[in-house]
Amino acid sequence: MFKRIRNSVKNKIIAIQVITSIVMLSVFLVIYIILEINDYRSTLMSELDALSEVISYNAIPALTFNDQEEAVRLLRSMDQYEGMKYIQLIDVQGEHFASFPEDDKGRHKNIDFEQGIFNFNQGEINYTQAILEQGEIIGYLFIQLEIDLLYRKLFNMFLVTTFVFLLGIFISFMLANYTQKAISKPIMELKETFDHIMATKDFSIKLTKRGDDEIGRLYDGFNEMAGAIDHYRNNLERLVDERTRELKNSNEQLQEATKAFEDMNFALMNEINDRTKAEAELKESEEKLRIIMQTMDEGVAVYNQKEIKYVNSAFCKLLGYEESELAGHSTETITRQIIHPDDYEGVNNAAERCLVLKKLERMEYRYVRSNGEIIWVSGIPALIPWGNEKAIIATVVDITNHKIAQEELRKAKETAESANQAKSAFLANMSHEIRTPMNAVLGYSQILQRDENLTAKQQQYISSINKSGEHLLALINDILDMSKIEAGRIKLVPVSFDLHSLLDDICELFNLKIAEKDIDLQIHIQENVPRYIFADDGRIRQVLINLIGNAVKFSNNGTINIDLVMRKEALLAVSVSDQGPGIPAEMLEKIFEPFEQTEKGINTAGGTGLGLAISKKIADLMGGNLTVESKLGIGSIFTFSFKYEAANEVQFKKSLTETKVLAVDSAHLPFKILVVDDKSHNRNIIKEMLEPLGFTCEFAVDGQEAVDKFREWQPQVIIMDIVMPVMDGREATRQIRSMAEGKQVVIIAVTASALDEERAEILSLGANDFVRKPFKMNDLLESIRVQTGISYTYLQKGDQDSTLEAQIISPIEILIKIDANVRKQLLRAATLGDINRVVRINDKIRIIQPELADYLAQLTDSFNFEALIELIENAEKQTL
Repeated sequence: MFKRIRNSVKNKIIAIQVITSIVMLSVFLVIYIILEINDYRSTLMSELDALSEVISYNAIPALTFNDQEEAVRLLRSMDQYEGMKYIQLIDVQGEHFASFPEDDKGRHKNIDFEQGIFNFNQGEINYTQAILEQGEIIGYLFIQLEIDLLYRKLFNMFLVTTFVFLLGIFISFMLANYTQKAISKPIMELKETFDHIMATKDFSIKLTKRGDDEIGRLYDGFNEMAGAIDHYRNNLERLVDERTRELKNSNEQLQEATKAFEDMNFALMNEINDRTKAEAELKESEEKLRIIMQTMDEGVAVYNQKEIKYVNSAFCKLLGYEESELAGHSTETITRQIIHPDDYEGVNNAAERCLVLKKLERMEYRYVRSNGEIIWVSGIPALIPWGNEKAIIATVVDITNHKIAQEELRKAKETAESANQAKSAFLANMSHEIRTPMNAVLGYSQILQRDENLTAKQQQYISSINKSGEHLLALINDILDMSKIEAGRIKLVPVSFDLHSLLDDICELFNLKIAEKDIDLQIHIQENVPRYIFADDGRIRQVLINLIGNAVKFSNNGTINIDLVMRKEALLAVSVSDQGPGIPAEMLEKIFEPFEQTEKGINTAGGTGLGLAISKKIADLMGGNLTVESKLGIGSIFTFSFKYEAANEVQFKKSLTETKVLAVDSAHLPFKILVVDDKSHNRNIIKEMLEPLGFTCEFAVDGQEAVDKFREWQPQVIIMDIVMPVMDGREATRQIRSMAEGKQVVIIAVTASALDEERAEILSLGANDFVRKPFKMNDLLESIRVQTGISYTYLQKGDQDSTLEAQIISPIEILIKIDANVRKQLLRAATLGDINRVVRINDKIRIIQPELADYLAQLTDSFNFEALIELIENAEKQTL
């Protein structure tokens, strides 16, 4: 059979095409079967994953509450799942919990529950998956399917592939038979014609061409060859005479060429002599080049694709080899030996680009020295002539120390980033841990301040607690702000606001303090400064309060000027100038560093040394700067610049946060507020704040209870804590906002976090406002008023002003009457910060002036030694 195929073009063509088709069909069908099996497995795995998620979700309550009947009902619902043989729930200890059918409860034995299992085992399909509740494993799900599904799939694939295989072979055979006719028939006709010509010697026979393909051109060539043979047969003698004449002419031409060759040979000898001389000069130049390269500090290697042509001593010293071990050897062998395996491909590609594209590129890669040591080098290949060919010259420099320094720098950066992340985590935790108890301290103190049944002394103690708490909170805020800045966690929250009103509000904060001193506070606003801008008003307020507060703190008289000017487009500057003692030149830069203070600041209680450092960082963050100019004995000028965007005129409401609220306007009652907080004391604080004013309060201890109570109670306002167990405030806000009745309710988020980005995140979830713990009572009431539009009744402003005025003026007038020696002792104790001595002196004053002693005790209890010092100094001045 094989002999028949070898001796027939027709049979060869048919055999080749049929065999090729068989191979291609076989490969295709094998790939098809593999892909179908993998697709079936993936599909089944996906279905089981989805099924397990549904069962696991519904099985969590049953496993949690040990409800086996509910679990069996759940598993029985899977009976209609195609191919389901057995399904079982196992508890976290690996013991049987529920199954369906319940004939065999031990199929889960010897199963690895630590990770998901999907396999075909002993005629069955097994699947195991862990059941998670809040990230913890509470049980496992075991599913067993009939493998008959797979067998039926395989049988169907076998029938399809067999049919396709047989049909493909049949079609291939038919096509091969047709193809061989188109090819072999003309060849057979050509062979028959050739045999006929050889037998009859009749070269006049012509083949009839059937087309212009390769066989047609073969027919043309055969006809031309036969015609030429016939022509030469008929004209042989004539051609011999013509050839003889041609040979004679050629002989004459050869003699002439011989003479010309002799002349050319003489010229060639001269050219050889000249070239020999040039080669000698070239060798001399090459020798000079070699000497130069041998004395270079950089390593030099010359090579082509076949071998290393040259290496200098610096290159050998760099790698620890002798020149004989490198030069003259195979380029591929040596480069694989000295170049690090991970860098070999890159270096080889660079050499190829240099050789083919004449492209130069510097790169850094590693060499392996003879002793196994790995070094880093910087190299650049170039193309140069070397003898009669082109070669690559590579110049390399050892950069190992540089790379080590880079790696150390990278590790240091990673260490710093890790520390920064740890600082961020610490910041978030500290914020919550500190502010949560402070909320209770300040909350209850504010509630007690409203109790009219307390004695004056009790009111004084509560006021001292509240002021001390606020002072401590201010210190904590400074430290947290500095930590946020250093950790890169401080964010700007720009809003549209009235810049002029902001300045007025800030200056009002210092009216009481400047009333104690002979100080005039003036505001000057340039005409082209816009009134309404878009920027972070909270950060601007923070910086200006710090700058104006310092000016008031360190000034006893004179004028404090606040100048607001336009520096350039989108850049505003606020200058705060005072006539205080000034700052020494050597301290002008240090005062912007954390915990750095002037001598005056060190001797004055109540500061952390962080205010200017924080203000400087905020100015940088807002695209501006904070600078200072100062002269001793004349005063200081602090200039704060910041970028802004223009804002349209809008309605700005000025809150009455410093006015005492007495009750909710009766027109708005009943007014229902849902308080959500997992801490009982936080709920009690809000309850004691709101219920006496007329609000009706209900409480929830977590987000889930808040959702349920909102659905049944329908409050107008929800005060939502963010960090809670079971369901946090974020998810509770989402669920309430998703309800139809939850679109209009006012949600005020409350959190102890100090991170600015959390505010934007919580507001984006649907909260109307954001109040940070510990909050002032009036801040919460003001938020409720602004968000709902309700109104309050307030304490009459005249009564409040008269009380404040009495507190400011009376102590100075009384202190003037105290013995001068007692005032001096009190001043010295306050300046030194000796609280025990201040208390002892005040006890003596209480005997003759109890009202003054109560006021001095308030200042002492709140650690406000600065106000105490200024009060005594002002009294001293009035006695002169």
